[in-house]
Amino acid sequence: MRKQLILFCLTFLIVGALRAQSNATKVGEFIIEPPTLENLGFEWYIDGDDNRNARVEVEYQIAGSNHEWKSGMPLLRIGGEHIGRAGIGYTTPHMFAGSILDLKPDTNYEVRFTLEDPDGVQGEGDIIKIHGGLYQGGLLNYPDWHNIPFDGTYWPTAKGIAELPIVIEAAGDGEVIFDGQGAANLFNAMATDHHIFQGLTFRNVDRVFDADRKHLAGASI
Repeated sequence: MRKQLILFCLTFLIVGALRAQSNATKVGEFIIEPPTLENLGFEWYIDGDDNRNARVEVEYQIAGSNHEWKSGMPLLRIGGEHIGRAGIGYTTPHMFAGSILDLKPDTNYEVRFTLEDPDGVQGEGDIIKIHGGLYQGGLLNYPDWHNIPFDGTYWPTAKGIAELPIVIEAAGDGEVIFDGQGAANLFNAMATDHHIFQGLTFRNVDRVFDADRKHLAGASI
């Protein structure tokens, strides 16, 4: 049976101020290769990074395993290498590429990528892609670490900025449906800033977002 990657997160960490424009990394398209039974492959296209000091760290975990993240092999930086054989030439594009190996077949995984460049990173901010399917809070019928039963409300707390918002969007492989199953509130975003939700369907909930208290407290989403 095929492995299915259900979520991934791209993090652009700006380590220093932007210096030479050609040395800063500008992020491009991120590609998830078709999975095998035990391996996942990824490609991340970039521009800039002329001094080739950017890096991408990889972490992964079984979906829902309470943040027991494991370190994977960093993605390999390539670009500009020329290969020629039998009159055919190929020059590698500027990108990072790599794999996560020896995973469990028929298992959902979450993967996190962090791109760092001392010269700066230009991009859209964190991108969280949700694969197509039905997500119901009632299916997570367990107490949290304070022994309080889950009441159907998710509490995101990460903060973006106006220039680098956190984007939560559909992965494009089917409709993403969050079913509140009658909950009063689906996302309490009071502790967040600069979130973008797009391409998602919400149903069976009184209020999807709780994000503001008449300018006294709240968030921008």
